[in-house]
Amino acid sequence: MLAVIATVAAVVVVQASVGLTHFDATPGPGAAQITVTWGTETEVGVIAFRVVRSTQPLVQTATLIRVMPAVGSGVGGAEYEFVDSSLVAGQRYFYWLYEITAAGDVYLISQAVTAVAPAQSTLARRTYLPLAFRSN
Repeated sequence: MLAVIATVAAVVVVQASVGLTHFDATPGPGAAQITVTWGTETEVGVIAFRVVRSTQPLVQTATLIRVMPAVGSGVGGAEYEFVDSSLVAGQRYFYWLYEITAAGDVYLISQAVTAVAPAQSTLARRTYLPLAFRSN
C-alpha cells in the first residue's frame, strides 16, 4: 500500500502599500533650491521611495533625482525631506513620488507637485542687536 502524504503550506502575499499623507515641494531654503517633503501613515512591503523631476508637467519627461530608503512600517509611517539643489533660479519644476516594493516593483503614488526655484534664499535674515539694561 502506498501512502501519500500531502504538505500544505500557507502562502501569505503582502500587497505593497503606502498611506501617503502629503507630498509637497516648496521654494528654498537657499537660492536655486527646492525642498521636497512627504509623509506616510503606513508603509507595507515598501523598501524605498523614488523621486523624479521635470521642467514639464509630464511624468514621462521626468528624470530620477533621489532614492530614499523607507523607514516606516505597517503600523507607523514616517516623514521624509530633502533639498533639491543646483537648480535654475526662476525655473518651475515638477516632482512625482514612486514607491519601490520588496518585490522590486515600482508604482507611482502621487500627483505632480510643483515649485519655482527662488533667485534668492528664502531664509529670513535676522539682525541681532545687543540688549541694553539700565540698573536702578
